[in-house]
Amino acid sequence: MKKICILYSGGVDSLYSAHKLSEKFDDIHLLNLYFSGLIRKNCIEKNIERLRELHPGKNIILVKKDIHQMNKMVRGSIFSILKDMFKYKSSEISVWAARSL
Repeated sequence: MKKICILYSGGVDSLYSAHKLSEKFDDIHLLNLYFSGLIRKNCIEKNIERLRELHPGKNIILVKKDIHQMNKMVRGSIFSILKDMFKYKSSEISVWAARSL
């Protein structure tokens, strides 16, 4: 059984990619990353149903991941890194490397 994971926004490009790759793979995991609190596209679930109709017998799974909290952590880390770069008058990425250890 051949498996694949596709980053899936629900737009035309990712839908087409999922459609074409469904011809070659049996297990298709569609990974949808979204921010909580933002308006979600209603077409995502509808398009998944269309894919399942077009490719009966294929295991098409939608995996939704809320990345709001992760985004807050990353933004906080970047600002902290920039602050340290100015503080230590460094333009090198080594400041970032040292902080991440």
